[in-house]
Formats: sequence, C-alpha cells, structure tokens
Amino acid sequence: NVPTRIALIPVGYGHGFNRSLSNQGRVLIRGQRVSVIGTVNMNMMSVDISDVAGVQPGDEVVIIGRQGEHEISVSSFSNFSDQLNYEMLTRLPANLPRRIVDIAED
Repeated sequence: NVPTRIALIPVGYGHGFNRSLSNQGRVLIRGQRVSVIGTVNMNMMSVDISDVAGVQPGDEVVIIGRQGEHEISVSSFSNFSDQLNYEMLTRLPANLPRRIVDIAED
C-alpha cells in the first residue's frame, strides 16, 4: 500500500466530463499532469496529486489547455474515451469559465 493524496475537483459528467474518463482522464494542476482516479461523478471527480508538491484548495485546474510545460488538447480525450474530438466541447455548460487564447502566427 502506497499512501495517496487525492484532490476533489468540482467538475463531473454533469459538466461534460464524460464518465468514460473514469480512471483514465487527466487534468493539469500546478503544471503537472495528474490522473483521474475512481469514477467521474455527476458533479465531481477525484485526482491523484501524490506527486505534485504544494497543492492547495483553490489552485487552478486545467481540463483543456496549457499549464506550465504540459497541455491537454481537445483531441486527447478521444485517446482515453469513446468521445469524438470535439464532443466534449459541445457538452460543456455555459457556467464553466472559459479563456479564449488567440495564438498569433510568427
């Protein structure tokens, strides 16, 4: 038995994060990719933060996007579930914060 630190994230299948991502999905916390553990519930999911130092309540959690050197793309969801690349985007409710980033070409 290895001790595990778990963080509860207030996003679940009711917010568009498919249940098929249970024990498979990933999110970013403090610039680190962390794994969803257990079943994605209607309004929350659990993630393993054992290897991420200094996690505090209120830290930003990135579901789609970049944080530090890591990125979770929309297309990566099809690697872990039966969702089409943009299926998750169409299920995200209007009350979830969004930040649109314009990437200028160099």
